[in-house]
Amino acid sequence: TRNDDAIQKSVYLISDNLDVSKTKYVLKIIDLDKMTNFTKYITGIAWYRQLSHTNLMTMKKCFIIHSKLYFVIRYAQFGSCRNILQLNPFGIKENLIGIIMWQVIQALCYLKDKHIMHR
Repeated sequence: TRNDDAIQKSVYLISDNLDVSKTKYVLKIIDLDKMTNFTKYITGIAWYRQLSHTNLMTMKKCFIIHSKLYFVIRYAQFGSCRNILQLNPFGIKENLIGIIMWQVIQALCYLKDKHIMHR
C-alpha cells in the first residue's frame, strides 16, 4: 500500500472565484493528529514545492490551521493514466500512448535535471 493511503484525509474539488480562467484545484485536508510520520511527509512537501513543470502535479498552496494540513494542487482534468486505462478496458490508441510516454519522459528529464529521483 502507498504511504498516503494510511493517512486520514478529505479531498475536495475547488476553484478560485477570482481566477478568470476558472482553473480547478484539488484541496486535500490532512489530520495531523492522526499522522505517524509527520517529518517524512513534510520533507516530501518541501521537495514538492520546488517543482514547476507542465507534466507534473504542481502545488499552489500548503498551510496548516490548528491540527489540519491544507494542501492545494492543480486538478488533472483528464485524470491519471490509471483512469484512462480503466475507462478504456480494450486499450487505447497508439498515438495517445505516444503522447503520454512523451509527457512522462519530459517530466522525468526535468526531475533528473533537478537531481530528483522519481520512485
